[in-house]
Amino acid sequence: PPTPYIIPSAAYKGTASKDGLRVTLDMTIDVLQKDGWKRIPILPANVAIEQVTLPEGCFLNIQGGYYQVLTQKSGKIGLSVQFAVAVGENRGVFSGSFNRVASAAGTLSMKLEEKDAKLTVQGAQTTKTDGDTVTAALPSSGAIAISWQRAIKETLVAAKIYAESQTLVSVAEGVIIGRQNVRFSILHNKVDGFSFQLPKGARVLSVTGSNIRDWRTEGDALKIDLSYPHIGAWNAVITTEKAVGKDAAAEVPILKASGIEREKGFAVVVAVSNVEINTASMKGASAIDVRELPATLVGMTNQPILFSYRYASKDFSIQLGIRKHEDVAVLRTAVDSASAMMIQTEDGIVLTNFLMNVRNSRNQFLKLKLPKDSEIWSSLVAGKAVNPAKAADGTLLIPLVRSGSGSGHTAFPVEITYVTRGETLSVTQEKKLKLELPRLVSPITQYMVTLYMPQDFRLPKDREDYHGPLRFVKRFMSLSAGPQSARTSAEDNAERIRQVQQQQAQRAAANQGVQAISVKLPVHGKPYFFEKILVLAEDLWVEFEYEYEGD
Repeated sequence: PPTPYIIPSAAYKGTASKDGLRVTLDMTIDVLQKDGWKRIPILPANVAIEQVTLPEGCFLNIQGGYYQVLTQKSGKIGLSVQFAVAVGENRGVFSGSFNRVASAAGTLSMKLEEKDAKLTVQGAQTTKTDGDTVTAALPSSGAIAISWQRAIKETLVAAKIYAESQTLVSVAEGVIIGRQNVRFSILHNKVDGFSFQLPKGARVLSVTGSNIRDWRTEGDALKIDLSYPHIGAWNAVITTEKAVGKDAAAEVPILKASGIEREKGFAVVVAVSNVEINTASMKGASAIDVRELPATLVGMTNQPILFSYRYASKDFSIQLGIRKHEDVAVLRTAVDSASAMMIQTEDGIVLTNFLMNVRNSRNQFLKLKLPKDSEIWSSLVAGKAVNPAKAADGTLLIPLVRSGSGSGHTAFPVEITYVTRGETLSVTQEKKLKLELPRLVSPITQYMVTLYMPQDFRLPKDREDYHGPLRFVKRFMSLSAGPQSARTSAEDNAERIRQVQQQQAQRAAANQGVQAISVKLPVHGKPYFFEKILVLAEDLWVEFEYEYEGD
């Protein structure tokens, strides 16, 4: 045979008391080897055998730390052994254990003599309690460890729940958004859900937290179901919204937990639009300084905290007075500098190159009005050719890009070239000439004009002989800011401005991979310079008398 014997089953049955374990082992052995003596271990030698029943031809022996059955027989052998195991006690827990030999099937039935105690079989696969008797199914081998202690009577104690909330209230135009972080402390017993009373007119947007199976609103209540009963700490974040009128009082949307022992919390109010907020009334709450708020609540917003409150009562309310004011438009596009280079010809044609440094946050167009009888030749924005549009009133609409997000927004160049047809210059007598200039809706910090007259025509030398919003200058104001800004040569400064703006256009065009189209002016004649600081959507022109000095 592959093995001398096998043990199909072993059943242990007995009683447990603080005096010891008294166990009866009923074992079945199948002896497969027919010839010779067989040694079959049944129990460890450290237990005390009180009585043994063996079939004829079988003998009990001790060797190698085990009680053994010696036999020359073969076939099935049934035996019964009564033995005792010592029991120890540690902090009210009684326990006893012994090793067992391997068997295909193993069961244990133990009766506990001590009343009001709970018995445990370590390593058992299944246990069943019937009165004071515990029945266990054992694995094939290993020690049997039995322990018991005084049973604790289970009493039905209602759970006690405490709640603490931190609520961020954001007031916008026509709506209040509440983001409430609520922390529960659950004592004594488990709960499988929570209930909240909704503020009047509030709507729940979202509920997040661990172990949430489902949430729903029923009338004026919010119900949260958990996936399994919970005890201890539990957190949830609840977001609500509430519609409010233009000028009205509204209750702060803070949900109140139902069926709890005590509730306390903090709330802060911030404004996210142009609304005026004040505390209309309070009940069961008090206003506190921002420095008294928890750091976690302060960290929930980047907006200035207008009001902060604390409450420690289930019956509280905070009413806010909300008033909406009209929005005031702010500047979206500004022109740091505008430089017009104008070439006046004898036959009355004026060719103008108009360069601007523009900062734009979100306007779609730069609105520009050209002089009467003008024809645009080219238009460049940040070095890229664009197609302007024309509004119904004749205003030129130049598509803009958005400035970079640097400090104060980064300026970019806008360049247009256009031609204006006027009257032919007179060579026989003194004549008066009026040159209209481009008009922008956006404010201009510095408006500079460089006018080239034909070589044989002379203009006045004194400022008093020039008329219009711009003044005749020999030096342009420096582009640096401040009332004490230095002055430089008008001719040199005009050329420097033109070079800088052309470089910006070329750099932008190179970055975009676009070849900018630019019209070069035939610059000749004597230059004259005009300037105005701070132009606010006004008509601009230069008017003067001229003389002919040719042959």
